Amino acid sequence: MKKLLLSLVLLPLFSFVADEWVTVKLDDHVSIDFPSPPQNSSYQGNTVWVQDMDSVARCMALVVDLGKFGMDSAQMAIEMEKPENFEQFRESMMGKMAGAKMISEKKTLTHGLTTYEFVVNMEKVNDGTMTRMFSRNIFYGTKMFSLSFYEKKAGPQEALKDKFINSFRLH
Repeated sequence: MKKLLLSLVLLPLFSFVADEWVTVKLDDHVSIDFPSPPQNSSYQGNTVWVQDMDSVARCMALVVDLGKFGMDSAQMAIEMEKPENFEQFRESMMGKMAGAKMISEKKTLTHGLTTYEFVVNMEKVNDGTMTRMFSRNIFYGTKMFSLSFYEKKAGPQEALKDKFINSFRLH
């Protein structure tokens, strides 16, 4: 009986400790959570954070400053309403992943902000270690925040993906 009571008291504590995520500020107004501290680097002049979880998944956040192109999110939203511009946006993303296949796409809102979500089958990309990518692209101010979650061959990681993708916060 004592062991049962002890396990009921300690189990929630262990769950909490194992579930500590790290908050990362993407800029002065936006933060997201990673399962552990990500690596920070630059990609084509944009800041990117990447965190690999062994053979399970990869979390990635990319911030693109649209202001460098003389645009803000309101202008981008107007441009993205044009089918040819949305097609160009999607194709530029897919062009970087030869062999990938679009599973689904949708326009939605995240905290009231224009958001484009994509699910991509990546089994035929590179060495096939990444099987699926979930991408949420959120437009705020002069920036696009792209959150991507890659599943590896280990299989679906729905709870992990949801926790990462939904951790986007405005300050």
